[in-house]
Amino acid sequence: MNTPDVNRPLPQDSEPPDEAGATQTGPPITLREYPPDLQVPWSWRDLFVLLAVTAGCYILLSFVLVLSFYFHGVSLDALQKPGATRSLFVVLNTLALSAVVMAFLFISIRFRFRRAFWRTLGWRPFDPGVPRSIVSAALVLGGTIFAIIIGLASNAVGKNSRLPIETYFQDRQSTLLLMAMGILVAPLVEETIFRGYLYPLLARSFGVPTGVLVTGALFGLLHAEQLWGGWGQIALLILVGIVFTYVRALTHTVLASYILHLSYNTYLFAVFYISTGGFRHLPFSPS
Repeated sequence: MNTPDVNRPLPQDSEPPDEAGATQTGPPITLREYPPDLQVPWSWRDLFVLLAVTAGCYILLSFVLVLSFYFHGVSLDALQKPGATRSLFVVLNTLALSAVVMAFLFISIRFRFRRAFWRTLGWRPFDPGVPRSIVSAALVLGGTIFAIIIGLASNAVGKNSRLPIETYFQDRQSTLLLMAMGILVAPLVEETIFRGYLYPLLARSFGVPTGVLVTGALFGLLHAEQLWGGWGQIALLILVGIVFTYVRALTHTVLASYILHLSYNTYLFAVFYISTGGFRHLPFSPS
């Protein structure tokens, strides 16, 4: 595997022309001036549009879900109280928003830029000549060991009060839903957005080291609301995001950070599942 060339300055960011024929504005540059894994056709303007669409859809989807729950006999107070109803609302809202954002990216990449969706977002095979099975096994093992280290560090740091995310793990049904989302959805969506879409733009504009650090920090801060009050846990999650992004930069593919992320989350939920007797004896249950 080739390591990223962090010493060679990258070209300044401008809006690249679409090599497949779509019309672009701004000073023309050639995408081949960038390292292959940073040759993405979107610009900062596209990122701001994505953020605006995400914010607008979040508000709209939340409103629609609240109405849907209300017409099924669920009051607004019930949605604000910890429990199965609130957890279901959060899961459905997150799934819907993830689907909308991924659909928006698909439409933009396939129809505006006329590119292959997954490959353009960094989902590339490992470098030729690299034993894929060995690399995948190493990433799975690395994600597991990393989860153990972060877990030990989190226990050492401690916390002064219950974290907001713990209020969702109060019954078995809610915990199973959150586990499914944390293993099946979160790694795929988060790696695509952060390491596939955001990182190349940051690295192309400011260099690989800055791209790794900023992408990792934003990844951790995205989860800050869930960990509010646990400042040590937030700092550790920023470190997790930086490591995931570094692995993506090192291997030039989102596939590597996805495997690392997937094994990391899977280990955490597996340990929690075993330690709570299959989510039957939850430490955060009000009973």
